Formats: sequence, C-alpha cells, structure tokens
Amino acid sequence: MERCVDEIAYCDENLETGLKAKLQNVLDSEYKIMTYSDVIEVLQKAISDGHKFEENNVVFGTDLGTEHERYICEVVNNAPTFVTNYPKDIKAFYMKQNDDGKTVAAVDMLVPGIGELVGGSQREGDYDKLIQRCNEMGINPEDLD
Repeated sequence: MERCVDEIAYCDENLETGLKAKLQNVLDSEYKIMTYSDVIEVLQKAISDGHKFEENNVVFGTDLGTEHERYICEVVNNAPTFVTNYPKDIKAFYMKQNDDGKTVAAVDMLVPGIGELVGGSQREGDYDKLIQRCNEMGINPEDLD
C-alpha cells in the first residue's frame, strides 16, 4: 500500500469507492483457516436459519460457488480465509489424498469482494497411488505420456 499510494487513491476515487479500506482490511486481518467440512456445516446452518443462496443444495462434495466462498470470508469470518481438505471426488487425480481417504491436501484462499483468489495442492508422489487414482476416475494413464 505504501508503494502504490497514488494508484490506490485513483482506484478508490474513480473505480471503486471503499477499495482502499478493503485492501487495508485484507492486510490487517488475521487470516482464518477452515476445513471444507466445516465450511459445509456453516453453510448448511445458514440455509437452515433462512439464508438464501442461489445454490442451496450444499452437501459434502458440492463444489463451492462464489456466493458460498464470499459468504464465508465476508459474513462468517470478515477476513481472508483459507479452506483446506477438499473432497477428492471434486479435485484432480494428482492431488495427494489425506489419510481419511475422502479428502485431498488442497487449499483455496478466499478474500472478501472476490471469493477464491488462489488455490493450490500437494501433489501425489507415489506412482502406484497415481495409477490407482487414474483408474478410479476413468483416466487412461497411457494418455498422460
């Protein structure tokens, strides 16, 4: 923020009023960490309490939409939020499976005003597990050469 004072002021005045405050909030916030399972529970409770999302069918295995991501980081946490341990069935075959056999070592960073800003994952390094996962997903490993 110190290196781009003029640019941020311009954007705040001409493009999005309040942008500087939003950026400062991202910088000053203590980032939160939630598991995907916890996010699903929070969203289900919000729905049962009457909150309306465009997509209200939120269960384990649902790929989170922007509306869900923004609700978590804007309403629930009012801070950037890392969501970890996504279901393996909605992620790529090469992501490392967690010991529970249901989730993978994946993370998304959610920020207010946007939702998902960046994502990442640990990659599976065991060749046999990669082949097994390809077979589970109907991917011919020979097609990957």
